[in-house]
Amino acid sequence: NMTAAQCLYFDATDPAYPAYNSTTDYIKVTGGTFSSAVKEEYCADGFQPVENDDGTYGVKIKANLAAEVLDAQGNTVGAYDTLTAAITAAQNGDTVVLLKNVTENVTISADKTITLDLNGKKLTNADEQDTITVALGASLTVTGTGTVDNVTHGKAAVYNKGTVTLADGTYERSAEAGKDANDAGGNSFYTVLNHGNMTVEADVVVNNKGKYSSLFENGYYNYSNRDGVVNPTLTIKGGTFDGGLNTIKNDDNATLTI
Repeated sequence: NMTAAQCLYFDATDPAYPAYNSTTDYIKVTGGTFSSAVKEEYCADGFQPVENDDGTYGVKIKANLAAEVLDAQGNTVGAYDTLTAAITAAQNGDTVVLLKNVTENVTISADKTITLDLNGKKLTNADEQDTITVALGASLTVTGTGTVDNVTHGKAAVYNKGTVTLADGTYERSAEAGKDANDAGGNSFYTVLNHGNMTVEADVVVNNKGKYSSLFENGYYNYSNRDGVVNPTLTIKGGTFDGGLNTIKNDDNATLTI
């Protein structure tokens, strides 16, 4: 039994007691604040290592956390209260795994290359923004079943200015109200807006029940206001697409390959 102040470092092995060298026989961490990261095997069942905002470390109940970050070998390197915090902490090559349904809008910043595993959960936008924005120079791969939704007029489930591979998942605008080509119904937009380079794989589902906006917009409605790559590209290798005024709108300076 140690207080947080005493526990600067711990190791759960002791050669003097070979019968009790299992980490679970020594330590089950359910709280406390530590100067070094808590190993995952030291956590009690249902708890996850976390890094606190002040640079210290601790554990939290995994069910209350929004996302965790895995390195290229699949090891947990951190768990976070918000998906935004997990994406910010992720290093190039890491995978961010969604742990519960969340309401956030997230941005993949320039020069960051990561994977987002939806893990069967749902991501819905907040603050009337696009749900996922991928900046020019950023790269995102989305895997895992799950849903990316947007419920705001004039905003997309995915707005790409960099490089995106949609390998899995469902993308929709569940509050879409577009009635026809002349009536947006107060809430309409593209489900996927691509101003970068995007690849869509066979397990992807994209929905838009409206009849005012297209399902996909590839390229620029107004090229003079471009904010992504010079020549956006959309490569569709498969998938299931439903709704929209047009299924795919291939716009200014864009290349579409199906």
